[in-house]
Amino acid sequence: MSVDGLKGFKEAEKTIEDLYFTKEDQRVLQKLLGKVKVQSDVADKHAAEGIRAAEVSALKPIIEKYKIGGSDVEKLLSWKHTHF
Repeated sequence: MSVDGLKGFKEAEKTIEDLYFTKEDQRVLQKLLGKVKVQSDVADKHAAEGIRAAEVSALKPIIEKYKIGGSDVEKLLSWKHTHF
């Protein structure tokens, strides 16, 4: 009976450990993705400008009723790229 209790405890520890490493992997991959985007923007400025313009034009209809300024739109897009 006590063996079953230890087995359940080990499974719970394993679950917590797996969750930790999944979150850690997600954080590291997000950081890596950010670095890749920055490098691609530097390497191909023309494509980066086109993508940025497309993002702004897609975002404008959504936020136009809030009267958000251009600098805030840039900050919003920057936030999007660092968090999603």
